[in-house]
Amino acid sequence: MQIEQYEEILAQGEADCEQALELSRKGQAELSIPLFEKAVNGFMEIDHQAWLNFTRHEMLAPLHALGRKAEWVPLGRLILEGYRALEDASAMCLLLTYLAHLHQEDQDDDQALEALRLAEAIALSERQAEVMPIIRGNLAVQLLLRERYGDAVTLLLQALDGYQEDARERSWLHEKLGFAYRELYLLKQAEDHYLKALEGYLAHQDQDLAYAVMADLRDFYQQIGKTAEAAALAKKLSP
Repeated sequence: MQIEQYEEILAQGEADCEQALELSRKGQAELSIPLFEKAVNGFMEIDHQAWLNFTRHEMLAPLHALGRKAEWVPLGRLILEGYRALEDASAMCLLLTYLAHLHQEDQDDDQALEALRLAEAIALSERQAEVMPIIRGNLAVQLLLRERYGDAVTLLLQALDGYQEDARERSWLHEKLGFAYRELYLLKQAEDHYLKALEGYLAHQDQDLAYAVMADLRDFYQQIGKTAEAAALAKKLSP
């Protein structure tokens, strides 16, 4: 293949992928798929593995949105093998975490847990410390769903330690810790983490998340008999 032809196919594939991404982000999943497929075919023709894996990865969201599980599940496996061939352990872990999220949205918790366990195993074997917090945080969510609150707390605290510089992620972990400690009836710890989550969300102006934590905290205060605190939060939550 001539270099000019290679560059032409590459440029067309990049343009198709970018247009497909724009459509997907606008919620036009059905329209994005043919463009993604066209880009994939082009990248396969020139054997551009990096663009090929990226494009396939971005196809997962619209396929999932369209309920095409018979397509996105095997596509996920294909992408994983592509990242494995590139020896990109970090990409493998992040892909598996994303696949777990898709499985969880489909209420397939067993598949979600399996994907996260595999991500954890790869991260540990390949010393991918930077992706461990997100894996452990998502693993903890799966354990919370299974009412394994003590095990979830352990993972959440490990994830929290890994997110020293990411205040937004720390807020999310504090929120989950508040819930876990509440279920364990460790009231002081539950209150502390709920308040830290609320503080973090308000600092980042995440109003919807802040209101959700305020509602949880109000219910928590009602549960433990702190009626004045519960009433104060109920007043803030009232329209």
